Amino acid sequence: MNEETKQIRALAIEAFNQAWEFIDLAERDPEQEARMLESAHASFHLWCLVPDHNATHEAIGLWQISRVYAVLKDGANALRYAELGVKAAIAEGVDGFYLAYALESRARAWLLLGQSEKARADLPVARLALAKSQETETAQLKADLEELAGDPR
Repeated sequence: MNEETKQIRALAIEAFNQAWEFIDLAERDPEQEARMLESAHASFHLWCLVPDHNATHEAIGLWQISRVYAVLKDGANALRYAELGVKAAIAEGVDGFYLAYALESRARAWLLLGQSEKARADLPVARLALAKSQETETAQLKADLEELAGDPR
């Protein structure tokens, strides 16, 4: 891997982590909300520039963008990016963990849009995908799916 690629990867990771720091805040001011959104989009864009990026990177980036829009209560954009993430995860056959998170983001978006039936339909599919996963760190995803099953908006 050349130096430029290493720098782009490092920036992508930094932007992802910065977006996550904003997501984790209990409250955000408008500037922090803008930075959170910019960081998520920047991370995804930078990962797409890395020559060896793959469907897993794409699914993660789209999931994070969807999650940011969900935090911002923008259901339409949350759904837009969740749908892209689900499509990418299915088309490329990523590990079930990443498909499950793509479905989690879509369920979250459906809830924001008042479509609880559609959200409930995604949850068992997400659980099934997770059950087929090779990932071992699944506690947070399981908690997120249980949270959504209780329909918190």
